[in-house]
Amino acid sequence: MIKNYLNSFAFLEQQIIALPEEDLNMVIVIPSRIESSLIESLQSVLDSDLPEKPFEIIIVFNHPLCESIDNKEENERLFKECSLWIDQRAIKNIHLIKAFDLPNKHAGVGLARKIGMDEALRRFGSNEKGIIVALDADCKVNKNYLRAIEKAFTLSPDCNAASIYFEHSTLDLKEPLLSGIINYELHLRYYNQLLKYSGHPYAYHTVGSSMAVRASAYYKQGGMNKRKAGEDFYFLQKVIQLGNFIEIKDAIVYPSARISDRVPFGTGRAMGEWVGENKVEFDSYHPDAAEDLKYLFKLIKKGSMPLYSEIPESVGMFFGERVWEEKMKELKENTSTKEAFILRFFQWFNLFMCFKYVHFYRDNFKANIPVYEAASTLLKKLKIELNGKESNFDLLDKFRKREAS
Repeated sequence: MIKNYLNSFAFLEQQIIALPEEDLNMVIVIPSRIESSLIESLQSVLDSDLPEKPFEIIIVFNHPLCESIDNKEENERLFKECSLWIDQRAIKNIHLIKAFDLPNKHAGVGLARKIGMDEALRRFGSNEKGIIVALDADCKVNKNYLRAIEKAFTLSPDCNAASIYFEHSTLDLKEPLLSGIINYELHLRYYNQLLKYSGHPYAYHTVGSSMAVRASAYYKQGGMNKRKAGEDFYFLQKVIQLGNFIEIKDAIVYPSARISDRVPFGTGRAMGEWVGENKVEFDSYHPDAAEDLKYLFKLIKKGSMPLYSEIPESVGMFFGERVWEEKMKELKENTSTKEAFILRFFQWFNLFMCFKYVHFYRDNFKANIPVYEAASTLLKKLKIELNGKESNFDLLDKFRKREAS
C-alpha cells in the first residue's frame, strides 16, 4: 500500500501542506538544480491543452551540501524567482519543494526525482491509479502533452508505465552543438531499434525526462532509486518487467542539447565531449551484434532451453559455459510452462544485460563504427529505402518517423 511504502522508504516527510483536489489524476515531477530555463519549461506545460482531470506540478529545487556558495545562492535566487512567478499568476497547481544541502553521498538527480515522486504519491492519497510523470527543467513539451498522457493511461487502465516520445530540440542551435545532438540522438534511436530488431521484448527508450508511471507500479517496485546518474534506466528497467508497458507517441518532450558535466554519461556529457574534443565522427555499436542476439532470442521464444553449444559464439563467450548451463538449469527447475520460461529468461537477459553484451561485443568481436554507417545498415535491414545521399539528420528523421508512428 502507498502508506506502507511512504512510511518505509520515503526520504523526506510530507513537504506540501496544501490539500490536493479530490480527483487529482496526474502529477508532473521536475528536479531543478540551478536551472535558469525552468520557467520557460513550466510555461510550456501550462500552454498545453488541459486534461479532463486535475493535475499538479511539483518542482524539487535541490543541491548537495558540498555545492559551492555561489551555486547555492543562485539556486536560492531561482527558487524565489519561481515562487514569485507562481504567486503573480495565482497558479494553484504548482508546488515547490526546497531540498537544499542534501547529503553528498546521495545528492543528485535520482534523489531529487525520488523526493518529488514520493511526494506525488502522497498527493494521490489512496488513489493507486494516479499518474506520476517525470520531466526535466530544461525541456519543453508539445500542445497535446497533458491530454495525450491522460488519454493513454485512460485507454490502458492496466498500464503500469510508459515511455513518452521525445525529440531533442535543435532550434537556434549552431555548430558544433547542432551536429553533436543530431549524432547523439541518432545513436540513441539506432540502439533502441537495434534491440527491437533483435527481438528483445523490452526494447524501449529509458529517458528520465520522458517517462510516466502509475502510482501502484511506482511503490510496488520500490520507488525511484537514489543514483546520481542513470536513475531513469535502472528505474524503468524494473518497471518494464512488470508488463503492461506502453509508448505514448502523440505527447512529445523536447529536451535541450546543452552541455553538462554533472553526470558521467548522458546528453550533457556527450555534448561536452563532442564540442570539447572537436569530434567530427560519432561511433556506435556494430549492427552485427544484433544478429547473434536475434538468433538467440528466436531459440528462446520457441520455448527451448538451448545448450551452450547451440548459442552464438559471442553470447557463449560473454557468459561462459558454466554460467549459461547453470542458468538454463535454474530456469528449467523453476518454470513449468513455455510462457513462464520466456518471461523469466528476459527478466534475466534484461536491458542492462543487453547493454553489457554490446560492450563485450565491441571489445571482443567488432569495434564500434561511425553511427552513420551503423544506422544506414540497420535501416536497410528494416527494409527502409535509402539513396545513399542522406545526411545524418535524414537518417535521424527516418528513425523518428518509425518510432513516432
